[in-house]
Amino acid sequence: MFISYCWTNSAEAVKAGTKAKEGSLGHFDPRVLARKLGAQGLSYWMDIECAGKVGLFEDIAEGMKRSKVVVACVSDEV
Repeated sequence: MFISYCWTNSAEAVKAGTKAKEGSLGHFDPRVLARKLGAQGLSYWMDIECAGKVGLFEDIAEGMKRSKVVVACVSDEV
């Protein structure tokens, strides 16, 4: 699975230093979803864990090519 999300919508990313925007944090954190999927034995691609091998855009393209499912965490943030 390829998990796509906006960093300002991740409470864990904000705790690690990403600048939060007013109202951007909700009840859902994509990084928690990734851990739950992994705990069930499902493989996933998430930038924070998988990017940095070649280049961000190349790594994203490779992650999407290897995935059978894309999980898009959609929000008002860009």
